[in-house]
Amino acid sequence: MRKLLILALMLSTLSCSQALPQSAPASFLQTPKGSVRATKDEHIRGNRRSMIYHWPGCPNYDDITPANRVEFKTRAEAEAAGYRAARNCH
Repeated sequence: MRKLLILALMLSTLSCSQALPQSAPASFLQTPKGSVRATKDEHIRGNRRSMIYHWPGCPNYDDITPANRVEFKTRAEAEAAGYRAARNCH
């Protein structure tokens, strides 16, 4: 989890003209608004009952039941739909 936080901090300091470091996973690409965007295979997952969203790497990412799962492309999209980030995702 600590590695993901460090990686997210590294990516947030990159400018648009710089390439991503080779160690950066594709699931942490930056969108123009600065929110995390998932790849084709990984999405931001929201729980429609709790209105909380998780991104790949969060402790409870896979724990959302399929019946309650709502998928988003970006964190900004989830927040625009009224969801908030899980507090255990860092």
